[in-house]
Amino acid sequence: MRRLTRPLATATTALLVAGSAGGDEAAGGSDPVPDPRAIETVVLDSGDVLKGRIVSRDDEFLVLEHPTLGRMRIPAARIASIGAPPEPEPEPEAAKPVNPGLFGTRFLRGWKRSIGAGVSGSGGNADTVAGNAAITGGEESESHRWEFDSAYAISTDGNDLNKSQGFAELEREWLFPGSPWFAFAGPRYEFNGQTDFRHRIGVAAGPGYAILDDDVFRWTLRGAPAYNHTTGDQTNTFELLLGTRFTWNIVEGQRFSFNSTIFPSLNDAGEFRTRSGASYSIALTDWGLGLKLGATVETRSEDDDSTNYDVNYSSNLTYDF
Repeated sequence: MRRLTRPLATATTALLVAGSAGGDEAAGGSDPVPDPRAIETVVLDSGDVLKGRIVSRDDEFLVLEHPTLGRMRIPAARIASIGAPPEPEPEPEAAKPVNPGLFGTRFLRGWKRSIGAGVSGSGGNADTVAGNAAITGGEESESHRWEFDSAYAISTDGNDLNKSQGFAELEREWLFPGSPWFAFAGPRYEFNGQTDFRHRIGVAAGPGYAILDDDVFRWTLRGAPAYNHTTGDQTNTFELLLGTRFTWNIVEGQRFSFNSTIFPSLNDAGEFRTRSGASYSIALTDWGLGLKLGATVETRSEDDDSTNYDVNYSSNLTYDF
């Protein structure tokens, strides 16, 4: 709230001088004030604010007893309001800066992008320790959401390569503002030198439902028909995708994510595979350096009713760019 602090040469003083010809007292016939002891706030049309006791008021003038300036006779036409001044309009929030495109271009403009590298290990069919690299990214608006995830791990035994595997996945969600429902679609590529299939290329598309979706939590369910082709054994498989994803933004700079998906085969009843993962990421600096810990578990049913499984874990330093 602004107080009158300008010198007597202000517009307010001009009002007093203009009103002084009528004397210090209010003109006769003024309306009595119900409670002359009350402190009132008078807002002038110039924006100045005066506080004092109202002595009298009529259609032409208001007489105010000001604690510093004394008795003031103010023309009614110059009074904007009596009472608390209106709250100033809040300043509009500054628009969030848009992440520039990659290498100064417009490619991936607005995307959050991260690259990471570190160590990883695996258990299951074979236990190994390896180095790995990962690239992730994402972009969202009120109408859609893009997500990209990829990783590659490699390990050697002397001069011999004993592990090489990786994946890349791109997914788009079509959002319906005001509705928990959404649609999604996207391809996924996998490479694993230690399995029969070696390369798997798949695609899925279907509906999803957001159980929670706010600034802290996002929990979704999704289901869709899926198709994948594997090289090596040259297999074409139709299957269902039934999955859930959960994200918790713990505090600014810390996030926990979990996902789990089962793929029942539509070609062979009883056959299935699963993929689950969890990760925790934390920002280490305000210029993009962070740490990400993650683990994934993949299982595949076998013809002899056994289950083949692989466990992978990683610890990466990441950089947001």
